[in-house]
Amino acid sequence: MADKKTVERFALTEIKEELSLMIPQEGVRHSVFPPEVKHNAIWDYAISPENRHFFSLCAEGNFSQFAHLYEYMPDTGEMKLCLKLDETAVTHPRAIRPSKFHSSFSFMRDGRLIFNTHTTATAPNHPFWNPLAYYNHIWEGYPGANILIYDPSTGKLDDLGIPIPRISIYGGVFEKTSNALYLGCYTKGHIYKFDPVTKNVKDYGQVTEIASFRYLAGPDGNVYFSSKTGDLLRVNTKLDRIEELGVHFPVYDDLPGTLTHNQMLFGAVGPDGRLYISAAFGSELLRYDFAANKLESMGEFAPPEFLETYPERRQRGGEVAVGLAFDEYGVLWYSYHFMGGNWLTSRDILKGGKPQCHGLIGTPKRMIGYMSEMHIRNGVIYAVDSNHAYDPPGILSIDLKNIRAGAKPSELCRDPYFVMNFKNLTGKYKFDLAADAARYYDMKIEMTDVYGKLMSENPLVFSTPKHYLTKIWRQVPTEESSVYAIWYDEQDNVHAVCGRTKSMEALNNNEPSVIINNLNDLTGERNLHRIILREGRVFSVDEDKTPIPEMRGMDKAGELFGGLKLPAHPGRQFLAKATAYTELSGGRYLVGTMDGMLAVVSGDKNKVFSLGACAPHGPVHQIVSTKNGKLAYGIAGDPFDLGTVFSYDDERGLIIYGRVYTNNPQSIGGLGASCEPCCIALSCDDSKLAIGARDRLGCVYEYDLSGGIKLEFLD
Repeated sequence: MADKKTVERFALTEIKEELSLMIPQEGVRHSVFPPEVKHNAIWDYAISPENRHFFSLCAEGNFSQFAHLYEYMPDTGEMKLCLKLDETAVTHPRAIRPSKFHSSFSFMRDGRLIFNTHTTATAPNHPFWNPLAYYNHIWEGYPGANILIYDPSTGKLDDLGIPIPRISIYGGVFEKTSNALYLGCYTKGHIYKFDPVTKNVKDYGQVTEIASFRYLAGPDGNVYFSSKTGDLLRVNTKLDRIEELGVHFPVYDDLPGTLTHNQMLFGAVGPDGRLYISAAFGSELLRYDFAANKLESMGEFAPPEFLETYPERRQRGGEVAVGLAFDEYGVLWYSYHFMGGNWLTSRDILKGGKPQCHGLIGTPKRMIGYMSEMHIRNGVIYAVDSNHAYDPPGILSIDLKNIRAGAKPSELCRDPYFVMNFKNLTGKYKFDLAADAARYYDMKIEMTDVYGKLMSENPLVFSTPKHYLTKIWRQVPTEESSVYAIWYDEQDNVHAVCGRTKSMEALNNNEPSVIINNLNDLTGERNLHRIILREGRVFSVDEDKTPIPEMRGMDKAGELFGGLKLPAHPGRQFLAKATAYTELSGGRYLVGTMDGMLAVVSGDKNKVFSLGACAPHGPVHQIVSTKNGKLAYGIAGDPFDLGTVFSYDDERGLIIYGRVYTNNPQSIGGLGASCEPCCIALSCDDSKLAIGARDRLGCVYEYDLSGGIKLEFLD
């Protein structure tokens, strides 16, 4: 039972009684899974042209479960099991589970349902969900997302396998004109095209910093999506390429989340043929005109009651419109999600109407936790009830006749999961809130204290207290932004060379000869740019005409250390080729190999001291050392992997820090996530470190080392 202090810790605000009323209950049906079900979420729901409803039963957090597919029967509210992945999937018992089908349900031309797996559940032996810590673990990692096709007419499931190893697909959509499935990558920000006929996969490269999941097929046959920081993009399916639309979701100074977490959460094409959008941390409903390529704000999506009662609501955060859907009259419906509640809201937007609140969504004893999807068919809303703490989820249907006839909210919400958030409600009801809500308080404590502590004690991101990010892809054309060389001048300015190169094109064509890029020899490359920057601020962008300093890449390293027996994985001695090096004190060298191994070599090259692997896979790209040769930093990783930053000194040995990533609204650059760091440099006084990334979204990261290294977790 939660004590008084625990209750007071989470019940921080008050709410008006009229805002605690449920939607009119006539015509409401709530189908919730029984308590013994160990799944707590639904993250996909689609209705076929034949009016058959399919949804995913998912597990999140510490529930180590497999995803299930269900059909919802709208006439009866029955939820009919179609398949269990734990009965059809071949997964090692120690592996991270394929626990979700996430935002990808689409119907193909022949009526079959195509979708993919995703994961947000732990492996059986893991203390919490953290796939980036285990993605490369053979036994306890995540093998990758499967593409599945389910035939509603026969109940047959076809598993097409894992198109991208070790990567979790976050969302996608099947576009019928091009007859292809377009998929987004959670961990790398790439987008892929899958052809179900040829089974071929095309990688368009990095299109978003990381983790953006909403993909929509537009009326023009193109696929629309956004970056995590709010750039609207599309796949031009006819030209088979990514197109940046020059459209960006609004950013607000008083909503810092819009700087780093501004992706499209929901989108719906209205009767006027335009796309209506809600962004993750924005407070306004947005409208995009496909033909004019124009984005406009339609004003706040909060109902007037909240605008008047909570003028400071923007500072509270967590305000969003979810589950956008238009009815047959052209009225837009959605859930206004705020302060732990979900209020059914309508807006006759085509006629200039304002948002109207119809009460909390659900039934008096169970308000919905989160609406991950919503559809309207024949005047009935079908809404997902997901993530009601660790409770099993459900499906809510609302016949709109009663609401349209003018019925008003009347019955108070008695759901402890809602009531516990408000200090003026915790003692209002006859039931003992502390007893009924104890598990909800325990859940919040687990998420804020236990989970937060585990994450902070197990960081996987290289960082320093002061750091800066320059998005080169905002300075030059995106396809020419990949950074290949980087160095400091005597004024502590960073020089970066980027461009659309032959070697990058070969890399995208999977040519193994360029898994190691020769940074010494960029002759013959085209569209090169020299960027000069400092602390995230760009001073100049010019065509590069001056020589690039010696990068000590594969050619030079091979020349100096080609005759040595360098460390290798057993049976892969042919990859024990030097790819990068730097001088250490005492006339020694730190040498990296094509297979991600590291060694200290004596000055006379008679002794090789192996340090083992400095990255899970792939080559060491570059190593730099301080002036006294006592400390070295390097970067390594296969181009299709997640890059790794490491260091070496004689006192501590080899330290592997993790990936290159930053997510700080207060820091210049905000959100950046790169998987292909390929060049690294130290300033003249060794106080600053810069890393350049050759991802499609090329970036430069600068770190002030004076405050020490501060590892972080990825959020």
